[in-house]
Amino acid sequence: MAAMFGSLTRLTGRTLPSTVRQFCSTRPVLSQGGGHDLGMYIKPNGFQKFILVFGKIYKKKADIPDRVSFLQMKKAFDVVRGRSLVIMVVSAFAGAYLMILSGRKLRDSGDTLILRGTAQEQAWREQGIREREEEAKK
Repeated sequence: MAAMFGSLTRLTGRTLPSTVRQFCSTRPVLSQGGGHDLGMYIKPNGFQKFILVFGKIYKKKADIPDRVSFLQMKKAFDVVRGRSLVIMVVSAFAGAYLMILSGRKLRDSGDTLILRGTAQEQAWREQGIREREEEAKK
């Protein structure tokens, strides 16, 4: 990790924020085997184990080994990012649809924002007139 951000530190003279350092605290460890997994493994923490299960890389937290390949973690984060995107888009459309339905219901019942606004404005005017009359009587 230091090799990745070492040039940033040399150029700016600043170190990484503590949140980035804390997130990147599980340093990749080079494996002996190699292969097409880049030979890098990390020891997942609790949140990363949750991501591995939610990303359907493993079925249960108990199935997760002590060291997980870097590419598996990357794939799990990508899957979770995609799922959360879909969840947010669906919830936004559902919220918009519910707002449309409630607006139509209020419109059909005769309760509109224009009527509410004019009624409130009329009440404020009447209150102002009453206050002026009370001040004039004093």
